[in-house]
This record gives sequence, structure tokens and C-alpha cells, in this order.
Amino acid sequence: MKERLLQTMRLLFFLPMLAGLTLLAGVTNAQTVTSDKDDYLPGETAIITGEGWIGDNYVDVHFEEDPFVDHIHDYHDTQVQPDGTFRIEFPILERHRGVAFTVHVKGKQTGREAFTWFTDALITISSNTLWSAINNGSGPGNQPNSTDQIRIGNGATLTVDVANAEVGQITVGIAGGAGGAGGNGTLAFNANSILSIIPGSGLSTGNLILGTSGSGADNRPATLNMASGGHLKVGGSMNVVNLSASGFTPGTGTIEFNGAGAQTIPNSTTSLNTGLRAAYNKLILSGSGTKSFSGLTTVSSNLSIATGVVANLGTVTTHTAGSLTLGGLGTGNGTWGSVSSAATYKNNTFFSITTGIITVNTDTRATPTVTPTIETYIYNGNQNGPTAATNSGTGTSYAFSYEGVSPTSYGPIATRPTNAGTYTVTATVAASNDGFYKGASSIATPFSIEKAAVTVSIMADDKMYDATVDATVAVSG
Repeated sequence: MKERLLQTMRLLFFLPMLAGLTLLAGVTNAQTVTSDKDDYLPGETAIITGEGWIGDNYVDVHFEEDPFVDHIHDYHDTQVQPDGTFRIEFPILERHRGVAFTVHVKGKQTGREAFTWFTDALITISSNTLWSAINNGSGPGNQPNSTDQIRIGNGATLTVDVANAEVGQITVGIAGGAGGAGGNGTLAFNANSILSIIPGSGLSTGNLILGTSGSGADNRPATLNMASGGHLKVGGSMNVVNLSASGFTPGTGTIEFNGAGAQTIPNSTTSLNTGLRAAYNKLILSGSGTKSFSGLTTVSSNLSIATGVVANLGTVTTHTAGSLTLGGLGTGNGTWGSVSSAATYKNNTFFSITTGIITVNTDTRATPTVTPTIETYIYNGNQNGPTAATNSGTGTSYAFSYEGVSPTSYGPIATRPTNAGTYTVTATVAASNDGFYKGASSIATPFSIEKAAVTVSIMADDKMYDATVDATVAVSG
């Protein structure tokens, strides 16, 4: 009887505790914080509401920015209403364009926490998407433009399938679990597609950010896939933070650094997660300023450096390119660099004064058109004929060959003819020393040496009449 009474008393003692635990568990799991929209434009107000915060009189609310712009916006001691709700109106400013906000709420009394996320003019790709299907950009047809930023996560692939795509910044790979979009990302290109990343206003830096680094969920690799081709134009920087195992697939694609000013070219052969780890296919350096190679770089097809751009090869002497174009002109195969290098071709217009060297495998020099300069030639007993020519390249060293045209028999020989007659001349210009033009010959161009005119003069001395017809006559000519 005593044991039964003791069990009954224990049960009565623990029931209220169990009820309290059950109530506490329900409260713990019920608190939420939400925003009225997932994305806002500058000038709008984000309405942040909390529910289920019974047990807290006040909460601390923190707005954390990614990327960091101003500071962490803190709303300390925000009052909780008796029904467990609270409300904050957070103004979205122009400088917040492209920022992702994490809202972190913590109860002052219970210590309970909740999170939510929203963005400001930031386009988040969390499932496989074609560029042409994006409908929340700031440009015509709701496509993105240079004021927009895009981030790709959750294992999604964004495929560029248009020839006029543009955006202000792209981040491939999203750290953590922000808004459910955290995860790896892939930027891919279809054939003939073109994407320009253009510096704009606010956080539209023109940058391409590949991957995030950190531990756990903050370690998000990126993939850049140009297997089908495409053309990527980067006006800011390409920040290679963390590449996936497949990393960069150059395919038949073209990457162009076209910023107005200095840019750094990520090297293509460094170790896992620190570089592209594959050769560029085609690499174009355009815009203006100095474009600096960050390390050993390989371009399997063509490297093109535009007029007004200077390439800084650094101290690496083993850069390679399939072919090289400088200012729109093809170049000779061999080694290229500045006058401070040991390269065969030294050019300070397109290369910074460093010891770096790039080896070019294929000769793409132009063949100039050569034209002999033909004048009028008259027999004078000396060698005669053309001794000058012009060409469409930059070569200056010429050789000439002369040959008679029937019935004139002469040559072919490098010595000019003397006798009157009809001939041809072939002018050959040697390859230019600057590495831009091959040697070339003109067609056999006709010229003639005319016969000299004969002048006959008859002169007779005066003679006194002597009944004879004899006289002294002098003939010349």
C-alpha cells in the first residue's frame, strides 16, 4: 500500500514537469521570422515579422550583409507583443543593391533563435536555368543588365543561351545554406552565346567570383563549363576562389578581359582549388591598361592583345600560346616579350618591361603585297632599270631579279641590264624584323629600256670659190 501510494505521489510530482516540458518544446519549435518578399529593389521597405516568440519580452534582431557594405544592422531590445509577434520595417537603399541579407533573431529571455534571408536586386539561381528564362532582371524584357547581380548555388547550372547577355556581377557557388540556395554552382555556355559582366553601379563590380572557401557548408566549389563554346567577357576581375574537381572546361570557348584599366589574368596551371587548372582555349586582352598574368599560363588556341593594352608576363619564361595576335596582326612563331627579355621578338608596345617570355607555336604573319617602282629608262651605256619597291607590310630590305622578254635575251639575274630592250623585274622583300610580316615577292613586272635618240649634225667649212666642188664636211651624232 505504501509502495502504491509512493508511486502515485511520484506520478503526481512528475506530471506537471512533463506538462511544462511539453509546453516548452512546443514554444521552442514555434518561433519564426519571415520577410514579406524574397527580393527587394532600392527604395522599397522590407517588412520583417516574427511569430511564436511567447516567453520573450524582447528579441535582438541582426541584419548581416553579404557582401559587406555598411555594417551589421542591429535592432536590440525589439519588443515582443503579448501574442508573441514583433515587426520591423527595414529600408532598402541604393547602396544595398546586390546584397543578400541574413536576419538573425535571438530571444532575450529564452535564448531561442530563428533565421530568414532576403536579397536586394540579387538574382538567385537555385535550379537549372537558361539565361533566356530569367524574368526578374532590371533590363529590357526583365532580363538582367549591368545593375544586377547573380548568384548560382544549390547545385544548379545557369546556361548562357543568348548572344547579348549582360550582368553586373556573378557569384558561382553560395556559402552556407542561405535561403536554401547554398551549394555548388555551374556557369555554362551554349555555342555562339555571349555574356558580358559589366561594372555598373553599387556592387555591380564586373566581377566573376568562382566558388567560396571555408569549412563545412561554407566550402562551395564552382564549375565554369565552355565545352560547347561561347564567349565570356569580364570587365572586372575573375576571382578563382574554389573550383570543383571538373573545374574549368575551356572547350572551344573564348574568355575576354575587356576592363578599362588593370586586370589580373588567373593562371591556368596551378593546383587544385587555386587556379583554372586547364589551358585557356582563346584568350583576348582588350579594353585598356595592363593585363597581368598571375602565373604560368597556357593558351591552346589564340592569344589576342588589342591596341591600347599591355600584357605583363611577369618573370615566367614558359608561357605558351597556339598563336598570337597583336593589335589585330598575326605574328611569327617563336618567343615574344619585351626588350628586357631574351625573346626573339621584342615588343614594348604590347608587353610590359619584364623578363617574361611567351612561346608561340604557329606562324600567322600576313603576307605583304610587293609593288616595284617603275620609271622611264633610256639607254645611256650604263646599268638601268628599277631599284625601288613598296609593300603593304613593314619590311624594308629588298632584292631584285631582272629578265629579258623576247626578243630581248637576258637573265634572270640580280644585275640590272644595260642594253635597250624589254624586261621584267621581280622585287622580293625580306620578312620584317618586327615579326608581323612574312617575306614576299612581286609579280614579274614589265619595264623597258628605250633606245637613245640619234642626232646627226653636218658641218662644212667656208671655202673660197676655186672652180672645184671639193669641200671639207664634218658629221657627228
